[in-house]
Amino acid sequence: MSELHSVIAVLPSLKGTANQALTSVRATFKNRQHQFGGHNKTYRAIEAGGQTEQPEEVPMTMTVGEELAHFKEQFTPFLDASYQVDLTNTKAKADVIVDGLELKDVPATFLLQLEKHIGSMRQSLGEVPVLDQKFAWTSEDSLGKGVYKSKEEITYKSKKQTQSKILFEGNEHHPPEIDKWQEDVRIGTWTTQRFSGMITVQQKIALFRKLDKLQQALKRARSQANKENHSTGTVAEQIFKYLFEGLPLEQ
Repeated sequence: MSELHSVIAVLPSLKGTANQALTSVRATFKNRQHQFGGHNKTYRAIEAGGQTEQPEEVPMTMTVGEELAHFKEQFTPFLDASYQVDLTNTKAKADVIVDGLELKDVPATFLLQLEKHIGSMRQSLGEVPVLDQKFAWTSEDSLGKGVYKSKEEITYKSKKQTQSKILFEGNEHHPPEIDKWQEDVRIGTWTTQRFSGMITVQQKIALFRKLDKLQQALKRARSQANKENHSTGTVAEQIFKYLFEGLPLEQ
């Protein structure tokens, strides 16, 4: 019982940290998407001795996997502490079973809280950025877990050159007539390759399907919670393992 009192004493602080993590991860995914991508851009003149250009490099500073792992780390203590407090103080319990996830003897009071937590996660994780489907992406594990690269894109650098055409050669009575115009002539190429730490659309869809399935399973379990139990177990690791399975989390 003394351990429970210790958990209750720190619960408000853990809740503050969890709420801050929700706010932070949502803001990061919504407002800092530019930091999940980068690119290298190099120039090559077509003609020998042609104009040179400085290469351009924009580094990628974070990945979705890193941010999700940090969010999990911040949210886990509050989730487990809430579970332990409610499990000790309640008699009503039920199992939560969905796909490969099975939570045993979850108290009804925590089932209600967990529904709210999953709803909050769904809202925050809705801002998870996904790969731009305008580009073809392939995994590039050499740059880090969950990093993708695009195909190289070639664009051209041009400059204006004057072109001319003789319309009339001219004679002793009339001067020659010459037509002149400006024409764009390619003088070099830019090669651009993009990098991204975002996830695929399919991964995000799969994550939200799991969130929705879990919420429905919690509703069913809460309606069946009618047994007694006392435990100080944990659930956060199992929940996040289920939700984030297949995503490139940094451990």
